[in-house]
Amino acid sequence: MIHDEPVSYPIIKTKQEPLLKERTYPKSEALVVPVIDEPIRARPPMS
Repeated sequence: MIHDEPVSYPIIKTKQEPLLKERTYPKSEALVVPVIDEPIRARPPMS
């Protein structure tokens, strides 16, 4: 469950970083996006 959510964040964030950051990601979420972006980035290559 938790894995599916964070995975979607970085994927869509990479496609529209400026749009998602300003529109979809408020201050609280904006902090979570970069934080999860690091672990998620290392996950795809591992799989």
